[in-house]
Amino acid sequence: MTGRIDSPHGSTRIMRQIFAALFLAAWMPALAWADDPVEAVRAFYKPPFEAELDASRYTDPALAVIQTAHDGNTEGEGSCLDFSIAIDGQDYDDEEITRTLRLAEEPAGSGEARVTASFSNFDTQQEVVWTLRQVSGDWKVADVEGNGWRLSELCQ
Repeated sequence: MTGRIDSPHGSTRIMRQIFAALFLAAWMPALAWADDPVEAVRAFYKPPFEAELDASRYTDPALAVIQTAHDGNTEGEGSCLDFSIAIDGQDYDDEEITRTLRLAEEPAGSGEARVTASFSNFDTQQEVVWTLRQVSGDWKVADVEGNGWRLSELCQ
């Protein structure tokens, strides 16, 4: 009979294959986030906006600030970064940000790029500029600039 599994070993093998396929399908977007500067920045704007806590997304000088800001702190408590760098604030309307987000890339030299994130948050237009550097083929955040601040200059 075609399509019938007669042995428990066959069932286990097929279940493992299905699990592996589902696992890869779920993680492929996360694994590929750094292939393109715009996609690297887009990851920071996916609710619940926690990508900025992932140190693997940064390179220096931003990496040093992120590590200093969150070193020994749980979920940023007591951190010198008391706001979301992606949102440039503490409060946000994730639906509005997602709906209005526009990302524009501007080459900044060999192996570097700048991505400007423009969005509306509580009916206020905002802009955050991300400087990225290619490190071992992945685009990583080297600096971020918001309204009156630059990540590389914080937490000193």
